[in-house]
Amino acid sequence: MAVTFSSKPAEGGVMLTGVVSNEELITIPESIEGFPVVSIAERSFRNLKGAGTRTIIIPSTVTRSEPDALDLSVNIRHIVYRGSFDTFNAFEWYSECECMVECEDFTFTFPAGHHLSFPLFDEEMLASDMNGFDAVALKRLSKPRYLSDDCRTRYLDRMRKRSMRLAQHAVTSNDPDSLIGIFDADILSDDDLQEILELSLSSGKVAVTSTVMSEINRRFHISARSADPCRSGRP
Repeated sequence: MAVTFSSKPAEGGVMLTGVVSNEELITIPESIEGFPVVSIAERSFRNLKGAGTRTIIIPSTVTRSEPDALDLSVNIRHIVYRGSFDTFNAFEWYSECECMVECEDFTFTFPAGHHLSFPLFDEEMLASDMNGFDAVALKRLSKPRYLSDDCRTRYLDRMRKRSMRLAQHAVTSNDPDSLIGIFDADILSDDDLQEILELSLSSGKVAVTSTVMSEINRRFHISARSADPCRSGRP
């Protein structure tokens, strides 16, 4: 089935008002009938047919959108925006599906039932206790781009109460990848880390013990550099 686009005049070009297709990959054109596509209307993707998951590719010519552009859409799981996330973030789209948003400078996978923008997404997460909160919180803390100081503090407050339990579970499950995620979020204190080391040594699990030792060494070298007047640039 061919992809059909509808549009209407808008400031600087045209606004996309509808897409009809059953394709799994939908590429919005940069122009329609010679006019640049500069914005996207509400419910523009309501007429996508079929049950397959979909990827929507949006050109950087689109710099404005109605917040409810994804209303009534089905199975849009991947959005590629050819511009910056700063621009996409201003769209304030909401998705009922889990959706990966990929921009030229930032990529993030948003859980289902949330806004695809910050700080709206963080506010929604912090107001909930959904399954998967811990994983999202650790991801936001370890890669905090677009994370406000207030949301960061609130994520930390919640995760400090859970971090030791998560780290202990990672050790007993012999899951070094989960430990790395916890360490990257920089939640555990040095005393916490020492306790985790003792647990990993007593468990006899080589992989997690190596991961804990690597984190201890990393912190030691950071501390040593901070204490060295030559390296810190102090006279």
